[in-house]
Amino acid sequence: MLVVVFIIFVLSGMLNSALSKKFQQSFSADFTHFISYNFVNAAFACVYFFIASGFSFKANFTTFLFAVLFALVVIASVVLGILSLSVTSIAMRGIVTTAGSTVLPSLFGILVLNEPSSLILYLSLILLVVASLIPNLPLKKSNSGFAPLIFSLLFLVSGLAVIVEKLYTLTPGVVSSATFFLLTNVVTFLICGTVLLIKFLIHPHSRKAILKPFSKKQYINIALQTATSNLSSLMTLFLLSRIDVSVFAIISSSLGILSGAFLSKFVFKEPMLAKNWVAVILVLVSIFLNVQ
Repeated sequence: MLVVVFIIFVLSGMLNSALSKKFQQSFSADFTHFISYNFVNAAFACVYFFIASGFSFKANFTTFLFAVLFALVVIASVVLGILSLSVTSIAMRGIVTTAGSTVLPSLFGILVLNEPSSLILYLSLILLVVASLIPNLPLKKSNSGFAPLIFSLLFLVSGLAVIVEKLYTLTPGVVSSATFFLLTNVVTFLICGTVLLIKFLIHPHSRKAILKPFSKKQYINIALQTATSNLSSLMTLFLLSRIDVSVFAIISSSLGILSGAFLSKFVFKEPMLAKNWVAVILVLVSIFLNVQ
């Protein structure tokens, strides 16, 4: 059963990455469009998760707190993810998100949840940190000044997302995963909607961009991104409720790196320079050491 869930998790992640890269190629990277993207994404997600929760909505205060925190993390990760694709390849974005979602949750599992550790585990985590620094050598000369900051923040939010999800599975009295993600996206929808409304009232010149931020093809792309991302989220909570966070981080990382490299090289035909291959190899060596 776990193998099947991991396969669904990886395939949905691959499709989401491909859709994100395609969307980035025609995306206007400004504040209004970033907020509009999260607003539309959350609207689609509310529909999906309302259906997944059996057309019911039951929540409590604890779930609400988790939803607010996770909503803020999701908004940050989406914005940083799209920004990162403007300065590097899909494979290199995968390196950073993989390193963050592996290193931070693993340390959290060891230091906070008292999961088993070893010298090999720490060595593999160091290799992942080194690998995550390589994308700070940007592939493009233009718009690369903020690359180190973008990747550093993406590293942090990638790890924080997994930690929040793990804590949710360990907290007694919370509601189902579908309802949790429904509430998360309701919060995201309200936050982004409020920001857009304020901007609409204060800056009249931005009203056209707010009322019609995307083309029909872009809306379809966002809907598909949301569907694949939501499926991955449900699979993540399912897996985290059954295995240690460090084990999940290592397995998901290994599969994520391989799928990211495949998309970059064979689907989008992106250049894989020597430094890119070094980063991939470092991550794979880290994963190999960690599963021994």
